[in-house]
Amino acid sequence: MTFRLPIYAAAAALLLAAQPMSAAMAGNLNYSAEEAKQDTSELLTSLKEFSVEQKEQAVDAAEDALHEVDDRIDALQARVEDGWHDMSEQARDSARDTLNALRERRQDVAEWLGGLKNSTGEVWVDVKQGFSEAYQDMSEAWDKAERELGT
Repeated sequence: MTFRLPIYAAAAALLLAAQPMSAAMAGNLNYSAEEAKQDTSELLTSLKEFSVEQKEQAVDAAEDALHEVDDRIDALQARVEDGWHDMSEQARDSARDTLNALRERRQDVAEWLGGLKNSTGEVWVDVKQGFSEAYQDMSEAWDKAERELGT
């Protein structure tokens, strides 16, 4: 039973690392882009520490982080819709393109999450790497969306 303690500690670390990222996505003005990058780095470092035996905990933590991302994308969409009538046609097109790019990156993360759920053995390491890269890309798309949409 002592084996479970490291698993729970690693899962808790992954979830705690995701928390500050959600604060950034919520539009917390006191949360800098550098802090968001640091928190993403910590999240991805935590994920790398999960072994294939800890797959279930890693998947649960990654699913929780993705659900949080979904909530923040929905909130960003609502903020854009609230200002839609005050936007020029060019700004509307840009906002639409930015949100679509963010959703595409989110979908890439979801696909890699599916790979995490189904991977075993030596493939686990490669799939974790792919998930990490997709999550990093999504984080960068989020930063770009925040800059472009001024939220």
